Amino acid sequence: MSAALAGITVLDASDNIAGQFCGRIFADHGADVTLIEPPEGSALRRVGPFDPKKDGVGSMLFFHLNLGKGSVTLDISSAAGKQALIERAKSADVIIASRELDRATLAAANPACVIVVVSDFGDDGPYKDWRGSEMIFQALSGMMYNNGDKGREPLYGVAHRAICASGVGAYITALAALHGRKILGKGQVAFLDVAHNTAAMAPPNTLMWNYSGMLEERGERTAPFTMLKCADGW
Repeated sequence: MSAALAGITVLDASDNIAGQFCGRIFADHGADVTLIEPPEGSALRRVGPFDPKKDGVGSMLFFHLNLGKGSVTLDISSAAGKQALIERAKSADVIIASRELDRATLAAANPACVIVVVSDFGDDGPYKDWRGSEMIFQALSGMMYNNGDKGREPLYGVAHRAICASGVGAYITALAALHGRKILGKGQVAFLDVAHNTAAMAPPNTLMWNYSGMLEERGERTAPFTMLKCADGW
């Protein structure tokens, strides 16, 4: 039995967890995914935790995000590297890109290609040049406010939950654009920013406030989500 996305070619030119997790999901479903890395390697290769069997090197996060992908080194700051990326883009169905990538040139080289731009705060708006983090995304979305006991500090959810969920959002966006290509006869450039995606996935405090001025107090029906007994108490 062939995989669901067998025959789909993806270039993962992203430089963040959300983008590379999007590429991982494509690979999991049978797409041919190639990670484009700079000469020094993806920055995520230097993000822990690291494999204890490899003397502090070998990012386990990077391994998780890029399982099932191929990898090629391109210096896209050089003319030769840019041209090599364009040549690869001509046969790609999907390109997962960072904001800095010249998507207009890639789209012109392959109008049928779907380009998904994955970034922290999007391509426009007042925060477009800000750098995000997992805690910032959780805080801005209302997730931290909503979670935890009333009268106590906002409660942070561990790991990369908001960022990885945005990788899923980017994957869904790309699939929708691939489906749309059958109707439109061409690809699209789509955008997925982590802050927006997190606000949409989190409890709707932020949306309630923006649209109606209503604010659900902590301790009401949606908070806390779960209380677990740990070694040091509840």
